[in-house]
Amino acid sequence: MEEHVLYEFPVDLTREEYMAYHDLSARTVGPLRGLKGRTVLSLVLAGLMLALLGFQWFRYAYLDLPMAVLGVGLLVLAVYTGVVTPRRLRRQAVQQYDDAVAAGHCYYGMVTLTADSITKEGAQITATLPLDATTLFIENEQMMVFVNRRGRSIVLPARCMTAVHAAAVRQVAHRRLPPMNRRFLARLQPQEQVPTPTEAAPTVTLMEGRITYTEQEMISLIRGRTLAMFSTRLPSFGGISLVAGILYGWGMESPVTAIVVFAGCLGLLTLFTLVLPYFRSVRAARMVQVSTSYTITDRGIRLQEGSHELSLPWSAVRHVYDRGDYAEMLFRHGGSFRLPKRELADVAAFEAILQQYWHNKE
Repeated sequence: MEEHVLYEFPVDLTREEYMAYHDLSARTVGPLRGLKGRTVLSLVLAGLMLALLGFQWFRYAYLDLPMAVLGVGLLVLAVYTGVVTPRRLRRQAVQQYDDAVAAGHCYYGMVTLTADSITKEGAQITATLPLDATTLFIENEQMMVFVNRRGRSIVLPARCMTAVHAAAVRQVAHRRLPPMNRRFLARLQPQEQVPTPTEAAPTVTLMEGRITYTEQEMISLIRGRTLAMFSTRLPSFGGISLVAGILYGWGMESPVTAIVVFAGCLGLLTLFTLVLPYFRSVRAARMVQVSTSYTITDRGIRLQEGSHELSLPWSAVRHVYDRGDYAEMLFRHGGSFRLPKRELADVAAFEAILQQYWHNKE
């Protein structure tokens, strides 16, 4: 039975709006959640530590090294949390948007609102989110956002919204979603501009297909992804473990305590961020068969795995390696794509595409 359509209206997304959406998502359900509180707490603790150090030095001409390390560490943490991380995420958002546009992705689409779901139909992909407990609704003065647990989002910028559409979306969201799934930060200010379809440059599809990974291929893929993620966190984990070792081992006659604390802290961090996530992912992969759709064009690569989509231009492909049974592409942002040779009807044609488009990338 076809659902009754309440409203249909077009939307698109500019770079500035994508950055605003990325920041809103990060601050609401992402890594910047509680950013202000964490930054203030770190600054207060660092200030207390440094004040105690100053008193200790001027009063007794003595400096407690573990306390100094802890105070400086808290100060560095506050700067990293409050300044470095938001800037890094903003740079990533700009890069993601530019890469997607360069690869031929179009953010223009037609939104269809029904009583039970919201759908955005674009040139490359159609996203449908059910209006139930699996979907989160966020509203501020710049946009309305629907996002589900798998990371799929539909963004409705104020620029593209009328007062009637905004009221209808808000009413359906409040009627269908539980209170804990509604984040009302500010009332949307509709600008009532009707976007027009973006005239994208013609894209030529060179190769496309759908990969269903075997169990061994999936385990190998998970292992590579988990190690790559852990390697980016290893320097910070090493620093945390070093500080812990200094704090608990300073002043001891033997360095054994410091070494044990350092090794134990690093081991626990490794257990919870490398070992356990790896086994959880492997167990999930054995229960659900994972497949990836890929499209290789003259402008780049488009990947879709479940509800996740990635569009990258050729300039974002850093390396391509022949691993024997598969070809592996390493991307600029740190991700990768493995294409088993058993899925290639013509390996020579794939190599010719790389030679013509990747080796000659701008």
